[in-house]
Parts: sequence; C-alpha cells; structure tokens
Amino acid sequence: MGSEHGKFRLSRRAFLTGTAA
Repeated sequence: MGSEHGKFRLSRRAFLTGTAA
C-alpha cells in the first residue's frame, strides 16, 4: 500500500509540475 501511495504522489506531483510549467 505504501508503495502505491508513493507512486500516486509522484504522478500527482509530475502532473502539477507539468500544469504549472
């Protein structure tokens, strides 16, 4: 579960970064 949560967090961060950029 922790691994999945971390993956989702990374994906979310990448998405936010792409949107901000």
